[in-house]
Amino acid sequence: MLQIFPEDGLIKEEIEALSAVPAAMGKVFLFDLVAEKYSLVNGMLVVATYEQGIKQWIACPNNC
Repeated sequence: MLQIFPEDGLIKEEIEALSAVPAAMGKVFLFDLVAEKYSLVNGMLVVATYEQGIKQWIACPNNC
């Protein structure tokens, strides 16, 4: 029978294990969407927490 999709060699358990591990986001600086500028404390950029970073990446400025 003709194969439509290529075989990648991964089994279901391996795929589920990969999706259960969150990817490292790295350093994200806190951005104020209202003022449209990065947040500064003592002249230095503020590093966002993991939750703050996720929120600002999915936030929609200007009520779009």
